[in-house]
Amino acid sequence: MVSLHKSATEEDRKAAGLKLETIGGVTVSIAAKLPPTATAVNRAIGLGLDRPAEPETISALADAYQRAGVGSYIVHWHPDASPSRAATWIAGRGFVRAPGWMKFVRGRSEPPTPRPHSFEVRRIGAADGPEFARIVCDALELGQAAQGWLSRLPEAPGWHAFMSFADGEAAGVGAMFISGETAWLDWCATVPAFRGRGSHSALLSARIAAALDHGCRTITTCTRKDPDTGEDRQSYANIVRAGFRESYLRDNYTPQKS
Repeated sequence: MVSLHKSATEEDRKAAGLKLETIGGVTVSIAAKLPPTATAVNRAIGLGLDRPAEPETISALADAYQRAGVGSYIVHWHPDASPSRAATWIAGRGFVRAPGWMKFVRGRSEPPTPRPHSFEVRRIGAADGPEFARIVCDALELGQAAQGWLSRLPEAPGWHAFMSFADGEAAGVGAMFISGETAWLDWCATVPAFRGRGSHSALLSARIAAALDHGCRTITTCTRKDPDTGEDRQSYANIVRAGFRESYLRDNYTPQKS
């Protein structure tokens, strides 16, 4: 998330209301002008990891989003975060549990053959950035104001973006961030007309292969623990089929609706 904020232009920051803060060791990503559904970017990361969480930190996080006018966001709680009782402090500050995100990890084993598909998958650059952003923003409900910002991702330092095509038409996208010998797979989305045809599986396989080519020893990704749609369930199954194993569940908390 930090690298993505760094890639934003001043125009992007104004359009999406972007701000990145560090509060008590927590990375606080704010996109004040995006819709309430944009919790993929409105979220607080790292509470209780760099230093023990404190009630004052939780209050400060909530105050930062309130000042920005953001009423819908996620506060992550990692299983290794401390102290464990801080989860009750989060609830006491008016937050409720939301569906958690399962973290997956795999090593250097070759990617399995993806589900049968007819897509062409290739790495993309800046020229395809606007189409990448349109697909991601539509699928994740980030809103049009985020498109300029997300269009920078294919050329942002450390990022590698991929797109699947069906007869020359963009069908899906996925991205990968590499740091040292670790790759993080993220921002995977499929155009509705092409869902259920193997684009997600093909993009997973392509990114795993690219990570291995770059010498990565650890490849990670995540998705919802309890998928509530057929598409989410298929994504979870594709991740497991691609050789990932469940690593840990990261709890999510969101402000209670008044």
